[in-house]
Amino acid sequence: YSLPELMEMDVNTALQATADLKVVHQRLEVLKNLGLGYLTLGEETPSLSGGEAQRLKLASEMGKG
Repeated sequence: YSLPELMEMDVNTALQATADLKVVHQRLEVLKNLGLGYLTLGEETPSLSGGEAQRLKLASEMGKG
């Protein structure tokens, strides 16, 4: 898959497509576990609800660890 193709996928679909990319797969798993599996990877942040934005920030903080 190309990067533009991945950016058009939702998190759940991208998880399947990146099974062989350990770090990417782990980061996507965090998003899925936070209930964000339905989001499109390329979705612009202004379109997110307040709760989605909070969970995305949490995922970002978890990824720093």
